[in-house]
Amino acid sequence: MNHGVNLVVALRPEAGPIIGHFDLKHQPSSKRVSIYANEGLTLAVSGLGKTAAANAVYELKRFNPDQVSAWFNIGIAGHQSLDIGEGYLVNRVNDKATEQTWYPMFVFDHGCSTGMITTVDQVETEYAEPTGYDMEASGFVAAAFRLATVELVHCYKIVSDNSPATLSKLIPQRVSKLVESHVQTIERLIHSLDDLAADLAARNSRDLLLQPFLENWKFSVTQQHMLFKLLRKSKALGCIINVNTDIVRECQSGKEVIQKISDQVNSYWSQQHSNV
Repeated sequence: MNHGVNLVVALRPEAGPIIGHFDLKHQPSSKRVSIYANEGLTLAVSGLGKTAAANAVYELKRFNPDQVSAWFNIGIAGHQSLDIGEGYLVNRVNDKATEQTWYPMFVFDHGCSTGMITTVDQVETEYAEPTGYDMEASGFVAAAFRLATVELVHCYKIVSDNSPATLSKLIPQRVSKLVESHVQTIERLIHSLDDLAADLAARNSRDLLLQPFLENWKFSVTQQHMLFKLLRKSKALGCIINVNTDIVRECQSGKEVIQKISDQVNSYWSQQHSNV
């Protein structure tokens, strides 16, 4: 089963350093958002706001419909107290308008600072609470949590403005430089998320392969591992076996199923090599 990481970034100046670093190519498939991709990594430039971020999530799902995906929102944020240029993984997402809260779950060693983000509907300049402020995170997580398990949905924010330096002083080139300064950290986090997606894809593939057999016979945990290896080997040899295959259809036990499949795989392997 395919796996990969989907990135949602609000603005082109934020996305530019990531697109360049990973050599992502523009994809003409979506008219709603700009999508850039290479094998295993896809980025959508969503535009401003939580509705736009949510729409980008759904567009990426349409672009990669059969992929087991991790989801990653990257962008700048204002903050009450952190220095400009600091980056952090988000451990809590608040929506100021709806008062909803989401909690991303870290199941990998990320080596980053963590903190909150509050999503607002209008640009924040007062920084009243000890949190970051953006306009996309809550829309992103609300949509992504519908499509993936909680450990596969994350946000990374880079502080672009605070009380002494307001957002009005930001220009596109400066935004791009802020993101560019974190691209190595972003790459490391993307690799970690891709590893999680790969693990889930492998488990899903295993479950899809085994489930029909588990519904018809009983297998111990050890027998399930043996069965999976045999089915995977038979598939690699081009000897496709399923619950309706003659050699297993009349079996009375899981043990008998494993023996029949093992005999068939060994016989098929011998025949192939005797003809070489």
